[in-house]
Amino acid sequence: LIPKVGRERRLSRILKSLRSDYHFVVIDTGPANDVLTQNALVASDYVVVPINLDFLGLEAINRTLQMIKIIQMGLDQETPKILGLLGTFYRKGIYSSEESLKLLREKFSAWVFNHVIPLNSAIPDSFSAGVDLHALNRYSPGAKAYSDVVEDILNRIHLLQGQSNE
Repeated sequence: LIPKVGRERRLSRILKSLRSDYHFVVIDTGPANDVLTQNALVASDYVVVPINLDFLGLEAINRTLQMIKIIQMGLDQETPKILGLLGTFYRKGIYSSEESLKLLREKFSAWVFNHVIPLNSAIPDSFSAGVDLHALNRYSPGAKAYSDVVEDILNRIHLLQGQSNE
């Protein structure tokens, strides 16, 4: 994609033809600032930013938010809107995890989701097995947390869509 003209809009153009077939399309990319991530951001209406709940994870937030702002300004568009910041790899009772969550909520209170994703062995096990987390162990803390986060996401989308219709 790098030498292509209009490379940052390639995914957006492809997904445009599919919009009427789906309520939601989820694009999951790595944390890199590369052409694929830029394409995903340009194609997205909303962004959920996962944050590892450790001090290094907190360092990455500003870079991610800056990349989103650059895309909005550079392409003269309001999207993607930040739907929320999602704490991941949360370890209850571990100082660095607890302190990171506290700092995240202090600095970005309105954007932080109510629920966090705990560090849970079922999550990497589902990746390794190539199956959905809920199919592997729907009663695991990770599966429960993801279900709770989906509720948070849907509530925020409905709230934002209601505000834009007013």
